[in-house]
Amino acid sequence: MNTQSIQMTGTRAVLLLLSTSMMVWYMHFREIDIPKKLPRMELHSQIIDKTAPSPYRYRILVPYAAEGLAGALEPALGRDRAFLAAYGAIEAASIIALVLILYSLCVQFFAPLPSLLGALTANLSLVVALRDHYFQPWSLVNAVSFALAALLLCRRRLTGRLPRFCLSCIS
Repeated sequence: MNTQSIQMTGTRAVLLLLSTSMMVWYMHFREIDIPKKLPRMELHSQIIDKTAPSPYRYRILVPYAAEGLAGALEPALGRDRAFLAAYGAIEAASIIALVLILYSLCVQFFAPLPSLLGALTANLSLVVALRDHYFQPWSLVNAVSFALAALLLCRRRLTGRLPRFCLSCIS
């Protein structure tokens, strides 16, 4: 078999990662976000009102970001759809960022094809990892933050680690 036939250009790899990320996001959105909308909205409101049980009470970055985005979308979509759209946008962006950063991290150590397979495996494992967690939006943001920190460490760009670490603590 010709090795060039299985090589993927960076653009094609990114497009494949983007498309699978959107599939993973859609599966999560359809199987978790929509059916569990009411308990998610209740817990979200408790976090915003500072009445949520521990540890939810201390994980504020994503809920506050989603609240701001939902507030902007609410006049056009209504509260329920704005809530779903806000968290959907944050989750989609997080999944895409995570998978692209993981691919970039893998390429630091492996050839592009094994790196692509590793990133795809990690991406598809999110379906299993997130299926029993109806409201853990910070998990994706934390994963992005830690993957980005690892990538920057590999590239010896150490500036900015402390702010990312601090954001990870409150997300």
